[in-house]
Amino acid sequence: MPPIHTESSQKSANQENKILLALSDLKDGRIKSICAAAKLYAILCSTL
Repeated sequence: MPPIHTESSQKSANQENKILLALSDLKDGRIKSICAAAKLYAILCSTL
């Protein structure tokens, strides 16, 4: 039987995915600043 995912755990996974994408874009030079990446992915600058 597959695990039951709560809305909270799905939100957390989505948030983590956005953080990873933002960090990847920063590392690869696609985005120049932390705050620009945060804004693009709708996360806080301080998170990155």
